[in-house]
Amino acid sequence: QTRRDPATPGAMAPPPAAGGDRKDGAAAADAADRRRVLLEETQAPSNGHAQRASAVLYAAVIVCSASPLLFGFSLSFTSPTEESMVGEAKVGISPPEDLVVFTKSQVNWYASLLNIGCIAGAFLGSALSNRLGRRTALALSAAPHLVAWLLTSLSRNAGLLVALRLLCGMGVGIGSAVAPCYIGEIATADLRGPFGATHQLSITVGMVAVNALGSYAFLMERGGQTFTDWPRLALVGFGLSLPLCLVLLMPESPKWLASRGDA
Repeated sequence: QTRRDPATPGAMAPPPAAGGDRKDGAAAADAADRRRVLLEETQAPSNGHAQRASAVLYAAVIVCSASPLLFGFSLSFTSPTEESMVGEAKVGISPPEDLVVFTKSQVNWYASLLNIGCIAGAFLGSALSNRLGRRTALALSAAPHLVAWLLTSLSRNAGLLVALRLLCGMGVGIGSAVAPCYIGEIATADLRGPFGATHQLSITVGMVAVNALGSYAFLMERGGQTFTDWPRLALVGFGLSLPLCLVLLMPESPKWLASRGDA
């Protein structure tokens, strides 16, 4: 039955709310509770659940650290290799012709274009991260690295090498935008600080590693002088890119899942 609305003479009051509206409100409340619990699991101090997940958490951070490691490796790649790439002589001995690909001005472009690629990659990484998730975006950052480093080891064309350097920079930019975010969002509250520091530490390790390998390990000898074998050194970058594919086996960021309503 309908009843008259006392505030408006002659008007009929609306019927009571249907039971379906109450059910929709309860479902929305349940979804909100699940998202809140999901966030609290990553933000709470160590407890039984956090201890059971710690092995996976450490594995995820280790795999993710390949991205900043590649950052440092890529950034300092030209430091030990420039002499060989431009054919700079040592005590009158020039490097093998197979290693000489650039003029002095060209190698400056080769070194600097990594930063241009990083700018484009950072914007792309942010968009991919928000749309596809942190884990997927980080895995996709492996593709530019794999292509760039493999072809760098095979090519002796200056123009192609410069283009590959730009592509490598895009991979660095995507990883730089996504990796710190992913680590911060999967880490528990008590480990967020130490895990966050691994990003900068890995960049430094990558810089030291490429200089050490290029100066003492990957060498070619000619006339009693040694020169950096940069094509073989580039294969190290290819190898460092492979672990990034394993991030697909790691858990997705709970914060990103919660933002999409997935519990």
